[in-house]
Amino acid sequence: GGDAQATCGEMRNKLSAVVAFINGHKKQALDQSDDATLRQLAYVSGGPHEGANMSLVQRSMFAKVGSLIETTQRQLITPSASSLPSPYKSQVFFHVYIISNHDTYAPLSPQHFDYAKFKAKLEQLRLPRQQFHFVLHKYSMAEDQALAVAYANALRSSVVATLKVDGRFVATKRMYLDSQVLSRHLQLLHDHLMESDHDIQDPTVVDRRDIPIFLFSMDFPLPVFIDKHYQARALDDMVIAVQSDEFEWESHISCNGAPVVWNLRNPLRPVLAATAQHLSGVLPMHVTWDEAHGKISQDWLWSVGCSPLTHTSTHLANFSATHVDAAHRNYIVHSLADSIRTVNEGVAAMAQARLNHDNLHASGAVPVDRLVQMHVSVKLSWRKALIAAHRLNYQDAVPHVHQALRTATHFKDLALHTKQLLELSGCLAPAHSLPFDWWMLVAVAAALLSVSSYYVLSKEKVKPKIN
Repeated sequence: GGDAQATCGEMRNKLSAVVAFINGHKKQALDQSDDATLRQLAYVSGGPHEGANMSLVQRSMFAKVGSLIETTQRQLITPSASSLPSPYKSQVFFHVYIISNHDTYAPLSPQHFDYAKFKAKLEQLRLPRQQFHFVLHKYSMAEDQALAVAYANALRSSVVATLKVDGRFVATKRMYLDSQVLSRHLQLLHDHLMESDHDIQDPTVVDRRDIPIFLFSMDFPLPVFIDKHYQARALDDMVIAVQSDEFEWESHISCNGAPVVWNLRNPLRPVLAATAQHLSGVLPMHVTWDEAHGKISQDWLWSVGCSPLTHTSTHLANFSATHVDAAHRNYIVHSLADSIRTVNEGVAAMAQARLNHDNLHASGAVPVDRLVQMHVSVKLSWRKALIAAHRLNYQDAVPHVHQALRTATHFKDLALHTKQLLELSGCLAPAHSLPFDWWMLVAVAAALLSVSSYYVLSKEKVKPKIN
């Protein structure tokens, strides 16, 4: 009681001092000495003896403020990105596979999985110079035996301990699909379709990226998940999602003392989140990287809003401007890292190329001017991209880093070609494999014999002695 009152009185006096200092400087100019100013700002600086007047409450408050600033910077300004590759391509093809084992309900409908809304939400992540294409495929397990076998091999069951809102642990049986086992079979299906359908695999489109999205529509007594807990997951080469016959299912997540209920018939939110992660490396809002401990950490304080990346909300899914900027920034970082690595590989290839007497005759064919021009062009594109990113103009920065990556690829290919040219030239016509010139040896021996005979046979001159 007494300590709390004393602390409140101390804070009140210091707050009054700060208010009086601000009001005094509004009316008149600063005409006090530095010592008087420091004494008035003792609440912040501690006065001439820094830390002498700093109480435990002040230290705790400043520690919380610093932690909040650091967390805000990590979550909003520089959010963590996924380890999956997120290259920028001007043409992106989304291949949506609807695989069902029932006729109970329609997998694609506004009440279930709204395919039109799925395309509209993904368009928010598109850059002005990008084009998104959506290709829909429908399969039935009753007609495709390969899909049925792949599904049966990947289906698992286990008992999962779930923590309820009231603090009880409840053991529940859960059916799920092993994503690693299922992905191998699905990749074969996607590759076979891409090879057989020539309309999809257009050879004229070079700068393209294909993203397969497999949605399994199930009708079982128990809901089916991906890897025990997820409705959708982003893998290295695809996105896998499930749709079950449950409108209201109590999930393992709770918010404000109430469980979060999922509509398993409508997996739009998890499919959008997994696709955004695979496309541009955007992570859920509560997932971040802890640099101090070197591992992934979770901060559910930032899991707010109606974004698909928020796990505590079940309302309409909309990507915010922060997520769109993070997606475009990940494009820049990935392309910049790839171009730097490609240029370094080209420089390393040129460093290994050696010009010697064997391949000296091929030195005129080395495109030195072209290599220098490409290297300068890459650095110029880097500079333009960084200037645009510094101005938060990601729409102009992405084409610059993409141009840098293309030029860096040409630079690397030309450097490797130059290295192979010098190596082959030295192997085809090496100087040490030419026939030995015996006449040259005879001429050198005769010259040495003549010089030695001159010094041996010539008379030694007598040097006169002078006193």
